[in-house]
Amino acid sequence: MDPTNLKRNHLISYRESLKQDECDEIIKLIHTKVDQVKDGTDSSQDITFNDTEHRQDWNIFAQNYGSLDAITQLIRDRVNGGWTHYLQCYLEGYDPTNNKRSGHMEESVKLQWSPPDGGFTGWHSEQGSSAASMPRYAVWMIYLNSIPIEDGGGTQFRHLTDKHGELLEIQPEAGTLLIWPASYTHEHRSAPNLKADKYIATGWFTYDPGRDFRKSPKNTEKT
Repeated sequence: MDPTNLKRNHLISYRESLKQDECDEIIKLIHTKVDQVKDGTDSSQDITFNDTEHRQDWNIFAQNYGSLDAITQLIRDRVNGGWTHYLQCYLEGYDPTNNKRSGHMEESVKLQWSPPDGGFTGWHSEQGSSAASMPRYAVWMIYLNSIPIEDGGGTQFRHLTDKHGELLEIQPEAGTLLIWPASYTHEHRSAPNLKADKYIATGWFTYDPGRDFRKSPKNTEKT
């Protein structure tokens, strides 16, 4: 790992989490799967295209395809390596074997392809009120291709600033892993100036998926 410390923002990036040839292979697989949807050979709900005012991108839930098991496991292994370092930065005396403190990497590994003029350009955070997003407490993302700054498409963080006091924006670099908190403090978006294709893999870390967050813990002490 080659961490770039943005610790003041609770955001850390890890360069070369995936190698260039690994990124290239994943991009080829994305195109293969999308082509199968376009030509009608795959009609599942695990590949979708978002087309709204603030979002245009293809989404593939890779964990649901046996043919993608190898790259899903590869991505999970690299992300977990970064996650261990991330927790060591913030949890004093962190023990990697203690899942009560480190939580769980959610099963979902989502591959996304944003075409030129696309991307998720609306401000959003990853944790919300829905049953799916409520348990999330951190998000990870790996850029699968590099995009020169003149072609836009950086990841902007609404409430964070860089060392110059300007809006924090991370320009995509192939293989770079980002990890940050999922809550409202880290609202983000893809900059609305994308002039090239953009590919990422993304997912979440969650609390115990069996926990019901709508119920308060029972008080077992007698009063």
